[in-house]
Amino acid sequence: MASDNELLLDVEVDPWGSTISIEDLDTDDRPGVPDGFKTEIWCWSTIHSIDVYTMSQDESETTERLVRVRVYRGTDSVGLGERAFDGELELTTGTLAVGAYLGTPPEEQQLHLSPGLVHLQIFTEKAIQTVHYDLPEPGEYPISGPTDINVLILPT
Repeated sequence: MASDNELLLDVEVDPWGSTISIEDLDTDDRPGVPDGFKTEIWCWSTIHSIDVYTMSQDESETTERLVRVRVYRGTDSVGLGERAFDGELELTTGTLAVGAYLGTPPEEQQLHLSPGLVHLQIFTEKAIQTVHYDLPEPGEYPISGPTDINVLILPT
């Protein structure tokens, strides 16, 4: 069954540590790392910024794969992954930025919308399950976090 969601942005992002930020462009309102990080919580937020836990930067380099982030507009969540967030994000600038937490993301990682509150849902999934390391002992090890993030902007 085809989805009626409109794909607005499809980018690959180098994670910062094990995090990708989805935020109001150039915000200083950062959520910080909560208790339970890497064990129970996959997403944490403020009104202007959402941080999503992902595979680590080391895993990204080893697998030669960046975190893929897709932003859709629509209502169909089927096939987008496991829901990690359902709430509002305030876009003072009107620009949704997707990046690795520090600095201004390049233009191709920015989505120009309208200023105001945006209701969105964030879904995560693992497109790859393991990473091969030679040390400490050669073998396949589970990927620590999601490799793909799907953001669904819901109509208001």
